[in-house]
Parts: sequence; structure tokens; C-alpha cells
Amino acid sequence: MPMAQMGFGRRVAQIGGRDVTIVGVGGVATHPAFQRRGVGHRLLRDLHAFLLTLPDVEFAFLQCREEVAPFYERGGFTRVPNAARYLDPDEGHWVTDAGPTLILPVHGALGDWPVGERVNLRGLPW
Repeated sequence: MPMAQMGFGRRVAQIGGRDVTIVGVGGVATHPAFQRRGVGHRLLRDLHAFLLTLPDVEFAFLQCREEVAPFYERGGFTRVPNAARYLDPDEGHWVTDAGPTLILPVHGALGDWPVGERVNLRGLPW
């Protein structure tokens, strides 16, 4: 039985006219039998430690449902007012999602994030 999972992938996104190397995070889930035991936070901590070994990654990036945003905030992510543009895999056209959007600084400083600018993911979401 799977206990927990997380997907992530590196991408150069365009944010406010500038290229920013991000790692998008998605598909984070913990089996109900293992929730509230710190498994999810260990995944986030291990992700951050791994990303620190990738010198070109500026930020981790994700969008989620409002009810799970506090989980990511407790795991070190910061909420930012950025919408994301991506190719919808089901509809085959470009959509804009206003969030919640959260970032985790890796080799970029939180103050370097282009606040309020649209994040063009240049492809499919995670």
C-alpha cells in the first residue's frame, strides 16, 4: 500500500518578462492511515534538501486548493499573489489559475520573486 507520494519537475517559467527556473510540485498525497504523523512534512523537508543540490533552481512552485494551503505554509512555502498560465491537458487550451499560489525559495531570495506577475508555465501543469 502506498503511504505517500509527491511529484515534482524542473522548468524555466516566464514571470514578469523574465525567465525563472522553478521546480513545480504536484500530486502530494498521504494515505489516510498515515495522515497526521508528519509524513507529508518529511516529504516537503526532503524535497527542499534535494532542491538545494540543484544550483540552478530558484524556487519551488505550486498551486493548490485553499483548504490545503496551510499545510504547505507550515512546510515553509509562502503564499504569493501570482496567477499561473498553463496548457490544460483535458481541454487542450491555455488557462489561467489564480491560485492559491505558493513558493519556496531554494537559491532565490523571497524578495526576488516577481510578486503579482503572471507565471507562464510554458506547458502542462504538474
